[in-house]
Amino acid sequence: GAVIIRHAGGETTVTSERPRVSELFRGKPVAGMLAMIPMVFAVCGQAQGAAARAAVAAARGEPVAPVMDAAIAAEAAREHLFYLLGNTDRALLAQAWRETRVPGDAARAMAAQLLGMEGEAFLGLRSLEHLGEWSRLEASLPERFRQLHQGSVANWHSRPLPSLTAKESLIQWPRLDANFAAAPLYQGVPAETGAWARQVTDPLLKILADRPFQARWLARLKEWVTWCCTGPLAGPGRLSSVTVAESIGRSAVETARGLLLHEVRLNGDVLEDLVIVAPTEWNFHPQGVLASWLRLGGDSGMIEEGGKALDPCVPLKIA
Repeated sequence: GAVIIRHAGGETTVTSERPRVSELFRGKPVAGMLAMIPMVFAVCGQAQGAAARAAVAAARGEPVAPVMDAAIAAEAAREHLFYLLGNTDRALLAQAWRETRVPGDAARAMAAQLLGMEGEAFLGLRSLEHLGEWSRLEASLPERFRQLHQGSVANWHSRPLPSLTAKESLIQWPRLDANFAAAPLYQGVPAETGAWARQVTDPLLKILADRPFQARWLARLKEWVTWCCTGPLAGPGRLSSVTVAESIGRSAVETARGLLLHEVRLNGDVLEDLVIVAPTEWNFHPQGVLASWLRLGGDSGMIEEGGKALDPCVPLKIA
């Protein structure tokens, strides 16, 4: 699968072409699905596996109350780090992940090295002036920040998707289906999920309202630094599930890229249906935030940076 951005004749379209994994497992034993899901998804396999297990448990009448799952949170921290550093220095990336896979002193020291300042001090930045001072430091993350698209995008709009628990999601969507999964809507309109949506009220991110690419990168950086310094207190890693009806269960997981939903329908030990609503389908909705940015200015650099800012969990292709 891939997210494809086509720009021709002044028109830009965004299409998410992902394989329908549910078709692989429909009519098959539940145990086989649970074993295979983490392996099918190269990105966020831990979260996908946990979501499947929680949805099946809920379908069997054993829903999971909201909980922070340490393994999912660690996976999200890794995804954040890969996003923040990119693939330009594989040795640095490997070292950084070794030091930060568990919160604590080593992770805090690694964060300070990459930031050029202590993590707690970075999290305390509140003004554009202080952010500018940080961005001029000679360290890996400030240097990466300077490489981002510097242009502003005026008059754009994105609706943040709340971090809903599985039970809360029932109010919005009593049932999930394949059509919704392909182009999900929140209160009738596209919405954005992920670190920016989780931190939409952050003072520094609000100041960067007209610099959406920088804001989204900083939102993920803030979550990663928080992980290194304090562990998974909120955001990525939250897992919950709810029994929708007899033999039907739903789970909700906050991943690095945003809200992941699974809904299963069982017939004994056989999977009758599986619906997966992934963050990429929210963030790359044909009428979503990326389309909004590109309508307001579509040079090739902006198209590429906009796609990277939202970080799909499948390859990004610009046609």
